[in-house]
Amino acid sequence: LFEKIQAFVVHYEARLVMADQGQVELAPELRSDAIPIALPEGDEKVQIFAYYAGVEPTDRLSYLSRSFTNAFDLQIAGKCHARGDNPASRWELYGRYVRDSLKGEHIVASAFLRTIAGEMTEALSMSIGRDRFEFLAERFYSQEGEPLSAIQSLLESRLILAGDKYIWFEHELLLDFFKAQYLWRKNDSPENLANALSRPRNCHLVELMLPQCSDTASLEAVLAKTDDAKTFGLA
Repeated sequence: LFEKIQAFVVHYEARLVMADQGQVELAPELRSDAIPIALPEGDEKVQIFAYYAGVEPTDRLSYLSRSFTNAFDLQIAGKCHARGDNPASRWELYGRYVRDSLKGEHIVASAFLRTIAGEMTEALSMSIGRDRFEFLAERFYSQEGEPLSAIQSLLESRLILAGDKYIWFEHELLLDFFKAQYLWRKNDSPENLANALSRPRNCHLVELMLPQCSDTASLEAVLAKTDDAKTFGLA
């Protein structure tokens, strides 16, 4: 894919702005300016956490916010702060955020969002066409005996965002959360789950998957397939 982008730039003498979470090696004929945007640190974390928690920054918030590495995690941790207990993992944090966002419609809506995440996973896409989304939503909610008005409630939850042509998740990390749920339910054995996670497009999901592994066989199978030091450290 990156080679195709380079070819486009060279052929059309184009200028592109792109974002990446790692270092990118460009072809020698391409000139570029890299603008690094660092993750929040120290007081920045406290300010983000406190803003979404609706409280004043304190030393205790400094302690609570320390373990979150990015602004999205800090945002949803702040929103869930009123519960009074800190989540033990990113998996628990996202689960709490989804339940709070969907309230009484959580079970059916979460199941549908797993379906959407599965579509995106199989298509290697960060979005889904709006027509396709509405088709799947109408079929899914009808099969569950739920009113179609629930689809509108889901769109208003901000867990997913809607444009004229496409639907996407509020944040790519939230998409990862539902991707992990999708893979957990799709694979019927620890070995199949571990093999799915070992694929390059899924290996970053190990951090989210491990807290779900309540049995030793699943835990050992997933860990045996984890060979990336950074991913392993986060998990």
